[in-house]
Amino acid sequence: MLKKLAVVAALGLGGVLFTAAPAQASYHSGTAGCFNWSWSDGIATTTVYYHNTCSTEKNLRIHWKNGSLDSYSCIAVSGESGKDRGSRKHRAVPVSFSEGC
Repeated sequence: MLKKLAVVAALGLGGVLFTAAPAQASYHSGTAGCFNWSWSDGIATTTVYYHNTCSTEKNLRIHWKNGSLDSYSCIAVSGESGKDRGSRKHRAVPVSFSEGC
């Protein structure tokens, strides 16, 4: 009887040990021409944050991938302070970033 309780207790404890906290999302960042960009892994959508470090308006091109589907965003971003950053949400994962569209 004690052996059975020990096995049940061990199995119960094992179940608790395997219920880990959710995995941390990966953080990604980089530079493309005048742009600094960053994003974290999302579940259903991904939001990319960007900042134009040049003093003139520039275009940021984001290549997105959702399974076998490719799509692109072309975002005109001012170089004026206070208007030089923003974000874009998409139901895909960003694959590459480039300045110009």
